[in-house]
Amino acid sequence: MSYNRISWYQFTEIENPEELHQELKKACTTYHLLGRILIGNEGINGAVCGEKTNIEKYKEYLQVHFPQITFREQQCQKNVFHKLVVRIRAEIVVLGQPVNMANRGKHISPQKLKEWYDENKDFVIFDMRNAYEYDIGHFTKAIKVPTKTFKEVPHMINQLMHYKDKTIVMYCTEGIRCEKASAYYKEQGFSDVYQLEGGVTHFITEYPHGYWKGGLFMFDDRLVIPIASPITTCHYCPKPSEKYYNCYNLACDKLFIACDICIKNHHNCCSPTCEQAPQKRNIPQQRILLGKVKNYYPQAHVALIETQNTIEQGTHIEIWGKITQSVTQIIQELRSDEGQRITHAQKGMFITFPCNEKVRKNDFVFLSEKLP
Repeated sequence: MSYNRISWYQFTEIENPEELHQELKKACTTYHLLGRILIGNEGINGAVCGEKTNIEKYKEYLQVHFPQITFREQQCQKNVFHKLVVRIRAEIVVLGQPVNMANRGKHISPQKLKEWYDENKDFVIFDMRNAYEYDIGHFTKAIKVPTKTFKEVPHMINQLMHYKDKTIVMYCTEGIRCEKASAYYKEQGFSDVYQLEGGVTHFITEYPHGYWKGGLFMFDDRLVIPIASPITTCHYCPKPSEKYYNCYNLACDKLFIACDICIKNHHNCCSPTCEQAPQKRNIPQQRILLGKVKNYYPQAHVALIETQNTIEQGTHIEIWGKITQSVTQIIQELRSDEGQRITHAQKGMFITFPCNEKVRKNDFVFLSEKLP
C-alpha cells in the first residue's frame, strides 16, 4: 500500500471558518486521511497523510476551495499521523503579534538558493524553526534563532538587528513560519528579506545532498527524516545519532536524542531520576512486537492490524495501549485486508481477526507471554 503525505498553507481571508471546518473534516474522513489542519480568518495550514489515490482526490477537493494553493508532497511507507485533528484558531501559525502579510518577504526558489551558495553570494540565512529542530539539522552557515516556540520570534529580534541591512534568507520546514516571520521582520526595518519557497522539504526534494547538514525534524510520527550524516550525538554516549525520543517519565516528557543501545539501556528515559519516576509510559519492554492496531470495528468485533512481524492463526497475543492496558486472546481466525481467510501473515500486511474486547487505534500487538 502506497502512502503520501502532503502539506499546504495559504494566507487568505476566510469569512466562515466554522463551515469550512466541518467540510474539511468530513472530506478527510471520507478519504481516510489522518493529520492536522488549522483554519482561521487569516487562512489555512495543514498536513495530512493517506493512501496515494485518496490524497490525489483530496488535493483536487482542496483546490476547489483554494485554487492558488500548492502542495509539498512526500512518499511514506505508512501513515505518519496517528489521528485527525481539524481546529479553528485565531492564528494558523502563532506569532502573537499583529503583522501585515501583504508585506511578506520575496520568495527564493531552491534553485536560486543553491546558486547563491555555489557563488558564495553575500547573504545571511536565518533558521526560523525551534532550537531543537535546528540542532538536529540545518543549512550551511544558518544562524540559529534560539526559540522554543514560534511566538518567541519577536522577542529575539533585538539579537539580530545588526543584520538588518544585509540580504536575509529565512527558512522553515514547509514555508509558513518564514512567510509570517519575513513580514514581521520587514516591519521592524529589515529591508532585503527573502523566504525559501516551499521550505526545507521543497529544497531537499530538489537537492538532497550538499548544503543541508543532518536530519530534518518533522511534526508527525517520524519526528526526524534522515537526510545527511547525523550532526548530533547520543544524550548518553558519543555515538552519532539523530533519533529523538520523548522521555517516558510522564512528568518530564523531555525531547532528547539517543542511540538504539542507550535508549534501551535507560528504559526510554532521559536521566536516572526519570528511570525511577513512579509514573512512566509503560509499553512492555523486551517483547516481540507483532503489529499495531489501525482500526477496530465494534459492531463486527474485528480488529484491523498492520503487521510488523509474522503472525499465524492460533498465535497467543496481547494487545496493549495507554487506555486498553492489556487484552489477551488467541487468534482463532485470520483474514487479509481483502477479506480472504489466511493461515499466516508476513510483515507489512494489513490483516483482520475477531477481537471481542474493545481495542483502540495505535494499540500495540505483542506475542503474549501468558495464556489468555
